[in-house]
Amino acid sequence: MVLQVLQRVTEDERPGAVTLIVYEVDGQPVGDISWPAYTSGGLFVSPAMGNPAPMPGALQRAIATMQAHGLDTVVINIEDRSLWNDNWGTLQD
Repeated sequence: MVLQVLQRVTEDERPGAVTLIVYEVDGQPVGDISWPAYTSGGLFVSPAMGNPAPMPGALQRAIATMQAHGLDTVVINIEDRSLWNDNWGTLQD
C-alpha cells in the first residue's frame, strides 16, 4: 500500500492514526512510529518507541502497523521539512 498524500502534524499521537516521527541521526533521516494505546481482547496494546529505522523503511513499517492494528491512516511529525523526500509521498501541511 502506498499513501500518496500524507498529513503533517505536530503531535506525537493522533486518534485513529499511526504517527511517523521523522528526525535526523548521523546525517540521515530516520523514523519512529507511535499510535494511541488501546485494549483488545483484554490485552493492552501500545507502541514500543525508541526503535527508529532509516527512511523510507520506517514509512513502510508505519503503513504495515496501521494495517495490522486496524487504524485509519499514517500522519507525519517532522520538524525539519528538508528531511522529507517527495518520492515517499506528498507531505501536506
